[in-house]
Amino acid sequence: MNIEQEISKLFEEGQYELVIKKCKELIPSEKLNMLYLIMGLSESNLQNHLGAIESFTEYIKLECTDISGYLQRGISKMDLQQYESAIDDFTKVIELNTFYSGGYYWRGVLKFEIKDFEGAIKDFTALIKLDPKDFSAYYFRAKAYDHIQFYNKAIEDYNKAIELEPNSADYYFNRGLTYYSINNYEKALKDYLKTLELDPKHSFAYCNIGCIKHSSNEISTAINYYTKAIQLNSTIADFFYRRGLAYYDIGAYKNALDDYNKILELEPDNEEVRDCINKCLQELNEQ
Repeated sequence: MNIEQEISKLFEEGQYELVIKKCKELIPSEKLNMLYLIMGLSESNLQNHLGAIESFTEYIKLECTDISGYLQRGISKMDLQQYESAIDDFTKVIELNTFYSGGYYWRGVLKFEIKDFEGAIKDFTALIKLDPKDFSAYYFRAKAYDHIQFYNKAIEDYNKAIELEPNSADYYFNRGLTYYSINNYEKALKDYLKTLELDPKHSFAYCNIGCIKHSSNEISTAINYYTKAIQLNSTIADFFYRRGLAYYDIGAYKNALDDYNKILELEPDNEEVRDCINKCLQELNEQ
């Protein structure tokens, strides 16, 4: 077994600290550029992203036309939220290999993250041309379209993503959000229910069904859905806020007050909820 095979075997076994130690020992004497790459990957897997970036940078100095160094360095920068610099690395990947879909994918994800939605759409469109069956590209492009209020295009892309990957709860949930945005509550409800079929612990789907039931004056049913959302995730202030509104609408002011006070525990600076508390106290005092 040669040195490369030995290091690769240790990496595959997940012995990342040992890989790093051996690479550091070997680098001064061995003219193996890949040692920097595998050391960077090991550091990345150990969440030492700064160390990973240093290793990938050394690899790039030696192998400036290999996309691997730029790609991995970009991912490490992304993990450190160095988005603009990461985008530069992914752009370099694309310049070196315009047919490699990963460069467009990661750059598109980051452009979405920095709210460059039109730029994200361009990258995911390029990715789809390279790989028309990449369901994640349709999904992210749909989300970008959603943010610029191109709702019909968003729904078309969600439809395609679901056609290619029909078991993703998030795809149905996000399509439901888009349907809700265009006031198609019937289709939104159907998507939220499908979300729960695929992921019974999706708290936001329960909350959003509650919103639909609340808007149709099915308040008791809405409260049940809000309560389920809270049972699954009691750290989301909006769940308590919406249930509080529902309780207020049926005159259950004490219950509403309890929910609003819970919001203040989660968000002490929430001034809007203080107004809601005052309204509840006023109603209780008048009883």
